[in-house]
Amino acid sequence: MFGKKKHSPPSIPRFCPRCKLDEFDDDNGSSCPECGDTLRPKGFCPVCERHLLQPPGASCRKHDVVLESAPPVNNPTPVHAGEYINWVTISILPSSAVAGLWRSRLEAEGIPTNLDGERMGGAGMYLVATKGVRLQVPADRVGDARIILSQNWSLPVDEESDFEDLL
Repeated sequence: MFGKKKHSPPSIPRFCPRCKLDEFDDDNGSSCPECGDTLRPKGFCPVCERHLLQPPGASCRKHDVVLESAPPVNNPTPVHAGEYINWVTISILPSSAVAGLWRSRLEAEGIPTNLDGERMGGAGMYLVATKGVRLQVPADRVGDARIILSQNWSLPVDEESDFEDLL
């Protein structure tokens, strides 16, 4: 009762390709209880960061990347409560709306962000007092963030004509 916990290896999530049932682990056997078809391992999409109802090696329908058999081991560890992060301001932006766009771009690339003065960055005297919203990233990710934000996000000139009615 008071002994060490036994750690079992992580189970491989499985699904039935015929029924599309997906609540199976290795412990549940190798065939579907509904139809009897062989259970297959779920593929892991590194962009979605979750297992999908497709086998490893298939393509993620949303991101067009090859599904892996398991999440990569070398993913950066998430920030835990109480862990100190040295935030560095990489840009001061005029509004929280603009800062939100830049923030979403960086977080889509896996770079954690902090918006200092986000609620104070609106129009009016708060903007004058704070000089804008400060976009911050961890000190060890400053170089990556600057490279991502220096990229051109606009359409190439030859493709603008295809979208003139939308612009």
